[in-house]
Amino acid sequence: MRALGLVVLVLGCGDDSTSITPDAAHPDAAAMPDASSSDGGPMSCNRQLASADRVRRVVVSHPFASNQNDWEVLALSAGGTLATSGTHFQMGRATEGEIVLTPDGEIGAAAQSDGSVGVFQLDADGTPHVISASLSGSFYAVRLVMDPSGDFIWVLDTQWRNNGGGIYRVRIGCDGMPSDEGPWAASKLPAGPTITSSAASFGDDQAIVASMTQSSDGQFVLIGDNSEFSGIPNRVAVLAISGSAVEHKQVLSPVNDPVALVPSPFDNTVLATSGYGNALYVLETQASATEPYRIRGELTYQGARPQLPGATVAITRGMLRGRVLVAEVGGVRQVQFAAGAVVTVRGLTLLGSGSEATVGALGVQP
Repeated sequence: MRALGLVVLVLGCGDDSTSITPDAAHPDAAAMPDASSSDGGPMSCNRQLASADRVRRVVVSHPFASNQNDWEVLALSAGGTLATSGTHFQMGRATEGEIVLTPDGEIGAAAQSDGSVGVFQLDADGTPHVISASLSGSFYAVRLVMDPSGDFIWVLDTQWRNNGGGIYRVRIGCDGMPSDEGPWAASKLPAGPTITSSAASFGDDQAIVASMTQSSDGQFVLIGDNSEFSGIPNRVAVLAISGSAVEHKQVLSPVNDPVALVPSPFDNTVLATSGYGNALYVLETQASATEPYRIRGELTYQGARPQLPGATVAITRGMLRGRVLVAEVGGVRQVQFAAGAVVTVRGLTLLGSGSEATVGALGVQP
């Protein structure tokens, strides 16, 4: 897939990348009740955030195991110790991506390799129950975004528009049962909901967008390009945000295969995971109006260096605020942000050996 790298409501491709406002995007937007409305529409299930300091359940897929539908539940203590629990369950196959969970951490969902959405429930002790192993709807799910209310999931279908590309919505019932509500906004190759203004990111049409994030203070958007076909070294574009305006600032290069970009919650430091580079890089700010970021360099690892780091999830609450989990071959690595642009690797939790232990999708309770 080739994308021009435009920052819009959806990060799209070609001339179909347009600024869309939520009210106008859906043909029936005016008639669509809010999740918490009292006009006959579905009521909110009031999924409140759980305690910030508790044992969190981490869920991973093992897509390259002999049973490719294998999923595992891990336990992350309030102090940051990640341990296996021996608990596995079966759903669809997911080779990558983030598993999203409701604010209370009870209902989880993942985009699966066949375009379906798998939905599961976690008991208080971490026992999993599959609600829908493979929800196939009007979409081909590539990425999921959990709505802050926890009442529905935004499904990104990154196909061309004539094949159904766009943003879809799946309602989560109070019993956890998902229901496809159909398309919410049409788009060509959407990659992620974001800003309604637009600006050229890389200055050419050679980029393949692999990742995107916004800095902690909201002033910058960073976009990763991991094209293998352009002949241009992989890079990260930096754009500044001022009100509703977006301005291209710079391109950081080379950053080999930036498959994930994770912002620090303490400052504007960003962690970049390099898949093919088997590395973790730090991007930090500097005192320059025209080049606000620079590549600090690679982190120092505990033990072996990363192997094909992929999916990442960050914790933003409690004692583990700033903790990032990174999926790798063999297990899950932890990285810790701290104030003052400090980034430290905490180590790798092995989940076994060989392809059985390789982690694909990854998620953690809020």
